[in-house]
Amino acid sequence: MYAQLKCRAKKKESDRKETGGGPPAVLTTVEDLVIDGIRDKPQLIGIPGGIDSGVADVAEMADTDEASAKCTLTVAECTSKPATASNVATSSTSRPSKESLKKRKRNRCYEEELLELETRRAQAELDLLLQRQQQEKQLHDLRIKVITEAAEQERQLFTLKKELLNSNIKSAMDQGLLLFES
Repeated sequence: MYAQLKCRAKKKESDRKETGGGPPAVLTTVEDLVIDGIRDKPQLIGIPGGIDSGVADVAEMADTDEASAKCTLTVAECTSKPATASNVATSSTSRPSKESLKKRKRNRCYEEELLELETRRAQAELDLLLQRQQQEKQLHDLRIKVITEAAEQERQLFTLKKELLNSNIKSAMDQGLLLFES
């Protein structure tokens, strides 16, 4: 479910960036939270410095020349002076900012909240299913009870009719109104 929600939110976010064609798509609160959670990740913005696969060969050649020049320059810089603790600390590797850490923590909280809500919803669905199953069992038991009682009443009625008929036959025979040949 989260994957579907994330996919839908990513689609709406990408639609918001496009120009023309009417007003941008409006994100729901949950979709906005999901987008906040993945806003700076490659799954939403793509790989930094990546190349589209549809780019022509000429553009690739130009990029390759630039990349090799940058690579050569970087290697030269690295070999020209020994690394010290201060150089390493100020190198291009950056640590996440406080705001980024806060955002990650907030997003983690939202993910946990979303998971908790999904868990509660699933538990409520299970409870409803159990309740429905119990009600169906009670209904089934009531039907069996009604049918059993109706059958017992029919049996008693037939017994009474049989006794009445036998009594009438005996009475008719005693009065000589009915003769049986054996």
